[in-house]
Amino acid sequence: MRHSIVSVAMKVAVVAIILFALPLAAAVYLIFLSNERAELERTAVVAAASIGPSYVDGDPADLPATENDIAVGLYSPAGKLVAGRGPARGARQVQRALAGQPYQSIEAGQIIGTIPVFSGERVIAVVRSATPLWTLWRLVLITWAAMVALAVAAVASAVFVARRQATLLAGPLQSVASAAQALGEGDFSARAAGSDVPEIDQTAQALNVTAQRLGTLVERERAFSANASHQLRTPLTALRLELEAALDRPSPDLHAAMGLADDLEATITDLLLLARGDGPTPGTGGSVDDQFDALRTRWHGAMAAAGRPLRITTEAEAPRVFASPAVIGQIVDVLVDNALRHGAGAVTVAARDAGGALAIDVGDEGALATTETTDIFERGISGNNGHGIGLALARELAQSQGGRLLLTRTSPATVFTLLIPAEASL
Repeated sequence: MRHSIVSVAMKVAVVAIILFALPLAAAVYLIFLSNERAELERTAVVAAASIGPSYVDGDPADLPATENDIAVGLYSPAGKLVAGRGPARGARQVQRALAGQPYQSIEAGQIIGTIPVFSGERVIAVVRSATPLWTLWRLVLITWAAMVALAVAAVASAVFVARRQATLLAGPLQSVASAAQALGEGDFSARAAGSDVPEIDQTAQALNVTAQRLGTLVERERAFSANASHQLRTPLTALRLELEAALDRPSPDLHAAMGLADDLEATITDLLLLARGDGPTPGTGGSVDDQFDALRTRWHGAMAAAGRPLRITTEAEAPRVFASPAVIGQIVDVLVDNALRHGAGAVTVAARDAGGALAIDVGDEGALATTETTDIFERGISGNNGHGIGLALARELAQSQGGRLLLTRTSPATVFTLLIPAEASL
């Protein structure tokens, strides 16, 4: 690209110089020729004026001195040189002047001019002035050489400016190309640098927006895969157990399995909404009593198998919320699963009024190391105890409902608090 820009700039400069230089060179020649002829005429006029009336009576003429390269001669009416410098006999230039008309020509390597000298109405002599043609060409060639030097300087300046401009253009374009290549290789963090060229800036901005969108889509796909693997494992296990238990009964009751299937479908729907960036849609207003009943049913077996009690309480003044019951259930499931896996002792779930919001506290009797609290909600941060995807997903689900998920206590027990805006505050 740099070579192309420089080549084009040089060609344009050369063509422009040629188009201007040829007429200018011709004009320079004509100007110097006109100046030489004017100088010859002036010299001849001065010489003619020096011839007095006594010349007619036979007195010799005294011609004034001239420049070395200008020869001035005085010719009689018979065409013979009588004074000054010139050929012994005047040629047709002298004959033309004897007819009473000044005459100029270029002949025999000289620029020649003749004017008649009058006495009354009679031509008594002719003054001939001449200069070598090489004096004209010397001035013309010197001027042309200066013009060529200026042309070379102009082309060099055009090449220099073109090289600088090519560098300014090539840098941003190379950045765009590098960003596009990195994007094609899967690096969605690649960004093209800006420039002072609007068209390149628009291209770079479009590429950066595309990279950001692709990165967001890929991140959502990865998040969906991680969330699905984390959230669907427990419901699928529970559903399998219920189905196996139902198969062992003479008259199987599949209502519990159907309930688990409904919960599993709601979980998948919420995860897909999160993957699209929309978030689960809040549901109708209501209390969390039904969710707590379902929570007790889902976790009774797992808590009993681990030998750890599950205590669920709800304040009588606990406010109603305008949020998706399925989402609240998923968040609490994550917190209970986290307490079961990484905590100790009894697991408590308590709903209370938090002044314009419903607070659901989920805790256990184990302490959490302080060093883990900084990034505990960051996706993929597991720390020493394995916290990671579940808590990050729970926070995302809470935010989708306009709420917040906080770590409110780390010692002597660990407590997470889910805050959901109360129905009256919306």
